[in-house]
Amino acid sequence: MDGRRCGGTVAYRIRVKDYRDRPPAILLPDGHGPHRGPRGLPLEGVVVTLLVALALGIGSCAGSVDLRSTGVRPAAIVLAVGSLLLCVIRPGRGWILALLAAACVPVMHRVGPLLGLADMHPPRPMVETILFSLGPALIGALAGSIINPIVIALGGGAAL
Repeated sequence: MDGRRCGGTVAYRIRVKDYRDRPPAILLPDGHGPHRGPRGLPLEGVVVTLLVALALGIGSCAGSVDLRSTGVRPAAIVLAVGSLLLCVIRPGRGWILALLAAACVPVMHRVGPLLGLADMHPPRPMVETILFSLGPALIGALAGSIINPIVIALGGGAAL
């Protein structure tokens, strides 16, 4: 780092020579050192990608359950439990992941007939499907964000 005078303050320009000079993305539970993947890259991008894939999988499962059942309750339970797990794993981004999972339900209503999944209930408007999927997802995300500090305190570690 080199400092230059700009008025009454010192402006610092940081030179990053390599990706290893960046601050760690994920710290170990004891606070020492970063988790690094192959070639020394931080695992933050890998974790986020896996969580997005998990959210898409939960939403797709909830959508296929909604297509195959006559009631709304089974799909709501799948969305609520999946959103709860996503918020326990990653409390800061769990809300966004829960909304992503909820958005997959109406998509499955459009894609399901193309995949050979028969709709067991009469067609409903897309707005109704979106609202029915957002409620359980947000309730599960709220429950997950409440449970997360308890899980961290009992486990003695940090969240991803």
